[in-house]
Amino acid sequence: MTWNINIYTWKFRLTKLASLLLIAYAISVSTVLFQTIVNNRLLSPSIMGFDQLYILIKTITIYFLGSLSLPFLNEEGQFILEALILIIFSISLFRWLFSGSLKGLHLTLLIGVILGGFFFSLRIFMQLQLSPDQIMNLTDIMFANFNKFNTALISFATIIVFIVSLIGWRSRHLLDILALGRENALNLGVDYHKSATAILIFVSILVSISTSLVGPITFFGLLVANLSYELSPQVKHSVVVPMAILLAVICLVGGQFILEQVFNMAGRLSFIIEFCGGTVFLISLMKGKLK
Repeated sequence: MTWNINIYTWKFRLTKLASLLLIAYAISVSTVLFQTIVNNRLLSPSIMGFDQLYILIKTITIYFLGSLSLPFLNEEGQFILEALILIIFSISLFRWLFSGSLKGLHLTLLIGVILGGFFFSLRIFMQLQLSPDQIMNLTDIMFANFNKFNTALISFATIIVFIVSLIGWRSRHLLDILALGRENALNLGVDYHKSATAILIFVSILVSISTSLVGPITFFGLLVANLSYELSPQVKHSVVVPMAILLAVICLVGGQFILEQVFNMAGRLSFIIEFCGGTVFLISLMKGKLK
């Protein structure tokens, strides 16, 4: 019996560790890539309302189809459908706004803020129409919780992340050019709109993965991305991205370990991370670092 308990314990811990590593990777990489597109180190995919849209999609699914969600799709199929909707939204938004105008970027960010608030309000309105049992099905992704993961998606999400990473790593030099800004990238012969759209697809996939696994997190990506810029010896993405991943892993795995073993779970890691990330964001704003 002891052997079975040990096996269960190790399986649970390894699954939890894999989830934390996957979440750390998805959030850190998506934030760095997004900041490369918008050329601003104090913004994240959340400013575009990506996580709120993903939760809204889940809410609409339960609202119209019931608590059983989509009975003809498994967990992976539902994730693909929801991620595709998020990708279509992001690509449509960029193609609409990037019509050659230099104001496209700023207009994108402004509309992203408005849409994020709209998605949140619409989600709250629809949730008021749901039964308590249906709301319980949304609880796991409505609030970030590093103690409870959607384990059914871990293997599938790992494969998706691996494929996206292979494609993205081959474009690391292109990312260095895009970081110079739209005009400089165009002068160097880069198709900015096409490249930005491709990167936005990667960002949408990673945001879908992190949100589906643990829920929405606003400031964690900002925290690790800005720390990686400060600590990296070079500004190349081949250095900054791995640094951001490493810092994210240290924060999540180390923070969760300390919270469990030292403080006996007297608190939630998501609250601590959001507080630290929000503090860094406000300090940076007050220092006038926002471009």
